[in-house]
Amino acid sequence: MELHSNRLQLEIPHQLGSLKNLQVLRLGYNTLIGSIPSTIGNLVNLKLLDVGANNLTGEIPSEIGKLRSLQWLNLKLNQFVGSIPSTLGNLSALTHLNIYSNKLTGGFPPLQGLLSLNYLVLGENNLTGIVPSWLGNLSLLTIIDLQKNSLVGHIPESLGNLKLLTVVSLSFNKLVGCIPNSFGNLHALIEVDIDNNELDGSVAPSIFNISSLEIFNVQSNHLNGSFPLDMGSKLPNLDLFLVDDSRFHGEIPPALCNTSVIQWIQMSQNFLSGMIPHCFGIQQKNLLVLNLAQNQLEGTNNSIGVSCQV
Repeated sequence: MELHSNRLQLEIPHQLGSLKNLQVLRLGYNTLIGSIPSTIGNLVNLKLLDVGANNLTGEIPSEIGKLRSLQWLNLKLNQFVGSIPSTLGNLSALTHLNIYSNKLTGGFPPLQGLLSLNYLVLGENNLTGIVPSWLGNLSLLTIIDLQKNSLVGHIPESLGNLKLLTVVSLSFNKLVGCIPNSFGNLHALIEVDIDNNELDGSVAPSIFNISSLEIFNVQSNHLNGSFPLDMGSKLPNLDLFLVDDSRFHGEIPPALCNTSVIQWIQMSQNFLSGMIPHCFGIQQKNLLVLNLAQNQLEGTNNSIGVSCQV
């Protein structure tokens, strides 16, 4: 049943539960109101359930956990409240789970049995507790988005086991400790967003050897240490490099000039010192922003290839 992207302004009828042979129910991007009826649990052959981007309220019904054939579950951009039901852990065929931007509370749901999961998005809710270490056992995960919650504790070292991981977003939580050294094993990684937490320690040099990396955003933490002098020579795809409002020190690596496609370099509010690399902007024809303010840098008119203010 494909009714997405219309102007439906109604409640989901409980009679829908009588369509027991239904395999696809796509109702996203309408103006649906009310709650998801518990009769949804009768649709035992359902493989795809999409009610994202509506005005649905109430709790996510635990009966969804009866849909053992379900592969795709999209509940994003609604106003669901309460905790994520533990019964979602029964959906062993699930590959895609998106509950982004609701009003959910409580701890992390027990999803450790979802070994087929490759897309996990629970961002922009108010989830509490820790990021569970068992996430590192879900070996097919390619995207983890837990941003804008109230998660605490450390980033699990086990996330470094996820060889297929391309995106990890843990921004705007209350995470502490260091960025795990095991992140250097994530050779498929494209995007790292761990900004606006309370992380400390240095960044493992091996992370700057991930040639697929496009976005590295760790700004507004308490991270320290210096950057490898050859950093940039192995990052041909780097587009955004955001490390401002932290405690990094040492020199700006001249090899950062080798990032020829980069658009945004933000290293302000640190303790960086030494000369500004004269090569900035010479090869970086796409560079839009270079922010090195509030450091301890030195430079002359001839030492930098673009106009900037330090």
